[in-house]
This record gives sequence, C-alpha cells and structure tokens, in this order.
Amino acid sequence: MKYTILKCKYIDQRRIKYAHPVKESDDSEYCTSKCKYELAPEYSIPLIFESPRLKVLDDLSNINEPCIINLGIDKKDKTFINFIKKIDKLNINSIHTYSNEWFNREIPLNAVDTLYNSPLNINKNGFILKVKYDPSKEIFNNGIYNSYKENINISDIKKNDKIRIIFLYNGIKIYNVHALPIFEIKQIKHICGKPQSYNISQYIINNENKNLNPTYYPCPDDNDNDSDIEIDLLNEEVVEQNEEVVEQNEEV
Repeated sequence: MKYTILKCKYIDQRRIKYAHPVKESDDSEYCTSKCKYELAPEYSIPLIFESPRLKVLDDLSNINEPCIINLGIDKKDKTFINFIKKIDKLNINSIHTYSNEWFNREIPLNAVDTLYNSPLNINKNGFILKVKYDPSKEIFNNGIYNSYKENINISDIKKNDKIRIIFLYNGIKIYNVHALPIFEIKQIKHICGKPQSYNISQYIINNENKNLNPTYYPCPDDNDNDSDIEIDLLNEEVVEQNEEVVEQNEEV
C-alpha cells in the first residue's frame, strides 16, 4: 500500500484530528499528540504532502548528529507559507481547547501562543522553515533522488541547492514549557539541471503504521459554517504537471 500525497492548497485543516497526548516512556520529557487526516468518520489517512522548492541553507554533509536545519522558502510560494501558518494556528487552538481533557487544567490561549514554537521564521531574506534532520535515519540513505529519478547520497546536495521534500505531518510534541509541530522528512528530490516532471509517489514508503485505535479530537473550528473543501484524492496529482523549468545555468 502506498500513501497518498496531498497538495497543500487542498488540505482542509478541519479534517485534521488529534489524539490524546501520550508519553513514549515513563521518563520521557515530552508527550505526543498524534494526528490523522479524516476523509470520512471511519476512514483516515496519514497527512503527507510535498513542499515547493526549498533552498538548503546549511551544509548537510558536515552534520553527523540530529539537529535543526534551515530551508529557505521562496516568497512567491504563499500557499505553502499559509499552510504552515494554518497548522500553527490549529495547534495553538487545539492545545487550548482540549487542555482540560489533556492536562487536567485550562491553559489560556495567550499562554499557549507564547509557548508554541513555530517552524516558520522570517528574516531579511524571507521565510525560513526549520525542520529536524537526523542523518542516521534510513531516509537519508535510500530516500533521496535527483531530477532524473536516480538515487543519490545526501553529500550530493550542497549548500544553496534546491530540493523538494515529502513531509509527514505527525502531530504535536508537547513539553512542559513549549510545544512544536512534528514534520518528518520522508523523501527528498534534489533539483539539478533541467527538472523532469514525474510521479514521485512511485518511490514513497510503505504504510507500516500500527493502528492503536486512539481517541481523536475534532478540530476546534469544526463548528465553522464554511462548507468542506471537495477533494478527489484518487485522482490527485502528486506534483504539478507544468513544473517550472529551471535553466541549466540557473544561479541558486
């Protein structure tokens, strides 16, 4: 079974449902509220999506342990930027709305907003996405491809190169004094030379998630009067068919 890769512009945040936060172990410093994307009351899928082109702002080949890396977002990619902002808003509202059920005490909205760490930063050069990078993960050995569908090594990606990433949005990680979204890198496409438009889903990972039947909580905005966005997932394109062509001598 292969996952469906969603386009950010079609993702309806009201379909994102969070489970009650749990600790991975008794001595864990945080708890995790896993999420799912609900297409129908009895049918949900993992929330997997593809990023636009991102600029690598760090030298990945010199990183040997887990850390946070910086990826530049082009200012024209407003759909992706707004998608991340909506996830942040949803997470803040969810923690506040369900704080009594999750933590046995009410946490004011302004307190959650102060303690929440968005992965989206802005500086004089534009927006930056901060994501966790762990070189020991299998993805960084077998999940990296170039524009010609060839498997490559992480060392082939240089600082200032352009990449696309398949992300799994997996919920919220909640510590005592802060919370942050969980964006897991599942696949990387290195943009090199003249990109070719192709179906990246042929390489996507198999679904090995275990169904633990957790209780999921509705989006705090479920009472919104707006109609649901219609999504034809079976016929959803994985990547834009008319992907912007980059000249061979493009300056990165």
